Amino acid sequence: MIPAARPPVPLRRTPLTEFHLRHGAHLVPFAGWEMPLYYTSILDEHRAVREGVGLFDVSHMGVLSVSGDHAAELLARRTTANVPRLTPGQVRYTFFLETTGGIVDDLLVSRLDDGTSQTREYLAVPNAGRADEVEEILRQHRLPDTTLVRWNGKTALLAVQGPRSRELLERTFGWDLSGLGFYRTAWFPTAPGTGDPKGRLGLSLAQGLGRFHLVSRTGYTGERGYEIVLRAEESDSAAERIVTGGAVPVGLAARDTPSVSNRATSSPARSSTATTRRSKRGRSGSSISTTTSWAGRRSRSSGRRAPRYASSGSRCGHRERFPGTEPPSGSEIRPPAPRPVAGFPRRSTTGSRSRTFPASSRRPAPR
Repeated sequence: MIPAARPPVPLRRTPLTEFHLRHGAHLVPFAGWEMPLYYTSILDEHRAVREGVGLFDVSHMGVLSVSGDHAAELLARRTTANVPRLTPGQVRYTFFLETTGGIVDDLLVSRLDDGTSQTREYLAVPNAGRADEVEEILRQHRLPDTTLVRWNGKTALLAVQGPRSRELLERTFGWDLSGLGFYRTAWFPTAPGTGDPKGRLGLSLAQGLGRFHLVSRTGYTGERGYEIVLRAEESDSAAERIVTGGAVPVGLAARDTPSVSNRATSSPARSSTATTRRSKRGRSGSSISTTTSWAGRRSRSSGRRAPRYASSGSRCGHRERFPGTEPPSGSEIRPPAPRPVAGFPRRSTTGSRSRTFPASSRRPAPR
């Protein structure tokens, strides 16, 4: 008897669903959430992040607050970061581990307290697909004096990314983001004149939300970027203010393309760190000068490390080489020998005649 199919699990919605519908977003399922894939054009949204400002809704990511006297020790045991050494306002990218040491997810850990009391306050932001598992593991290993709260549904998370993001946010909200360094976080007032425009610390999510927005600078697109944690009731109006200020709504399809293109276009320029200028002499005696990345595998013939050339690939497998990274001519780099195929004639090592080796007696070609 065929078991009955399970009823489909309804998709969760972020507080910005009405905002997405008003701006013509194409909504798709993503990690159990209904998220915008794109609004008008993926290319236009990509260019907006690279040249102007783009607005992402990343409210589907987990938002967990961990507070208490032993909150730092709990996060230190379950991540690869030395959480007790984080300074107030510092953000750390790290890996979340299970009890056997395997990696469950990558996440961001932010310290929110100002260091004046023994109680520690941290914010953990895992990915949407693993947020429930991360929360469950933390609950299993926390001590009684450690409080863990899941804020999804009560808060929204906006990502404002692009080279003009700081200018837009300062103009829209009246903030002064000059003192907010890379991988730092602080509370900024919701309305001008209601708090320090340069930001402050020492507030938990329960204390700060409503009067302040929690702003972090951990942009993942390769451009300058800021992430804003705010109350769900205030997210729609805040998003409209950001779009009115000049930002372009951006969907998931263009979320990672700016970081990929930024790494590709910046590779040739960073020749002092990512590449090494080498001058070699080929077998013909001519001097060959190439700019290569020496992170590749070792050469089979000489045992030296063979260069790996910077390139960007597409779905069809086409490889486009960057200027100055073309492989040297001649026979300096040999392609790997093909592996033997069952039943294919190969020269015997005991005689000069070619004969067919059975597949069971073949050894794979050295790599």
